[in-house]
Amino acid sequence: MNLTDNQKRILEKTINESLRQPNFELYLSGRQIQNFKSILLRLSNEKLILSKEETLCLANLFSERITKIGHKYPSTLLSWTNIPLDIQELMEEKDEYLEILSKVNQEYIENAFHYNLKFRSKNIIETLDKLRKCDVILLSRNPEPYKIGFVFQQREALLFPLEAQIDLTVVSFSHYDKTIRAMFSESISRKEAYEILLKCKKTNYPKDSIDFLLEILK
Repeated sequence: MNLTDNQKRILEKTINESLRQPNFELYLSGRQIQNFKSILLRLSNEKLILSKEETLCLANLFSERITKIGHKYPSTLLSWTNIPLDIQELMEEKDEYLEILSKVNQEYIENAFHYNLKFRSKNIIETLDKLRKCDVILLSRNPEPYKIGFVFQQREALLFPLEAQIDLTVVSFSHYDKTIRAMFSESISRKEAYEILLKCKKTNYPKDSIDFLLEILK
């Protein structure tokens, strides 16, 4: 597999931290230690080729880190709108772990560890950043279902059905075309959209949905 310099740095750092933990011999078998040291010696190679045993060792090590980082992820829709810098750094680290694992053996890792190796938290953060930069907001008058749309630079749009739970792991911007325009009866400013949503009865909508949209529109 071909790794970027940053991925090599993270791989080296993670393995060394594991080997330098107090009494690491109690947690790692002789074979694991040997495999990790062998990987470190070959990191400078242009292409890193791992044996099945090395792949398993690396996957288990990353799995521990991914699980620990996952516990610190935003736990609610609303909490994604205000992520502390230290958590963002951990999320970037997890993204790199997933990227490395996808290069090792994607099918094996997904089946053995049940990870979605296509997921990247940076994609969610980038989407939220674009939502905050959208100047044109679309509102539908058709109740089947009511929708709100965010238009980015008149080229892309992201739509949310107001009566459905928002899942940031699956939403993304798409081309802003006449089909999307036909769905909405009017376009308004961010301020106007904020004032309209502020008057909504939040209990009529999925938990955190209105508060999330209000936070994005601020």
